[in-house]
Amino acid sequence: MAYLLNVYENPEVIKWFAGYGVKVDQEAYALSQLVQWIWRSAIRDGQPVRLYLPSKRMRRILRGWLEDR
Repeated sequence: MAYLLNVYENPEVIKWFAGYGVKVDQEAYALSQLVQWIWRSAIRDGQPVRLYLPSKRMRRILRGWLEDR
């Protein structure tokens, strides 16, 4: 599976939340999008998957999350 995105939240959404004093965590947002995409693959059926993440940022975020688990 190839995840070709380097995900960031929409700047208008960030601005809207900031208006209410809420800070958007871009790293957590990117991780949640990536993990959801992985989970929707064959992995939820117990099948192995192979990932291709060309974005250094997305690889770093995923590796960091996996190492903390």
